[in-house]
Amino acid sequence: MMLRALLLSQVLLIGVRAYAAESYDPPSLAAYVRAQFLPTVKHCYENGLKQNPNLAGKLVLRWRIERDGAVSHLAIGKNTLAGRGAEAATDCIVAHMAMTRFAPPVTSVDVSFPFEFRAGK
Repeated sequence: MMLRALLLSQVLLIGVRAYAAESYDPPSLAAYVRAQFLPTVKHCYENGLKQNPNLAGKLVLRWRIERDGAVSHLAIGKNTLAGRGAEAATDCIVAHMAMTRFAPPVTSVDVSFPFEFRAGK
């Protein structure tokens, strides 16, 4: 089974909203998340697909990047992943995001980041 994240790199790039623009610009933040976090997201989703080959949906994570680069205030903004495998995939993604470190910004930055998933053949 092949994993195909629905236009994941484009969705990530377009979907980032960094509210403290003087600290992080959205394209740079999207590029960093794509490079550092996307492999983990794919791994978590592939594990969910093992339980449910039709697992699909959208997961929006919201978090704050603190002045030391740590992630805080991590929450699920929206989650349409449902059925077998959804909870495990979501929990895996959230747990890994909680451990992610970013370059320390000048001020804390609030982020909303969508991930869209569709099982491929």
